[in-house]
Amino acid sequence: MDNLENITASFLKLLSDPLRLSIINYLKDNPSSISQIQENFDLSQSYVSHQLKKLFTAGIIEYVRDGKNKIAHIKNEKIHKLIRIIKSYVIHLEKEKIQNIANLEDQESIEDFGNFF
Repeated sequence: MDNLENITASFLKLLSDPLRLSIINYLKDNPSSISQIQENFDLSQSYVSHQLKKLFTAGIIEYVRDGKNKIAHIKNEKIHKLIRIIKSYVIHLEKEKIQNIANLEDQESIEDFGNFF
């Protein structure tokens, strides 16, 4: 497998976690310290730190010092556009699934079951 595919797969795996997506979304308008994120999501400090470390290592967030606190914020706002594109594609796929089910229902009406009822 090509190195770019491995890196891309790792990046998508990082985004596949609902909490990390929620943190990215939260940080969009709320640059925050670890304790603020911890309070907002009602999670342990160690768990939040672990998730933020993954986002930092991937280059999604960065920190700015504010006195004794490190404030996490989104490093590049394009991540939000990427997530919107992915969500839009997922919605498209789900709509196709629903349409396929509706088409099946149209083909197999209750009348097709004859004496079943």
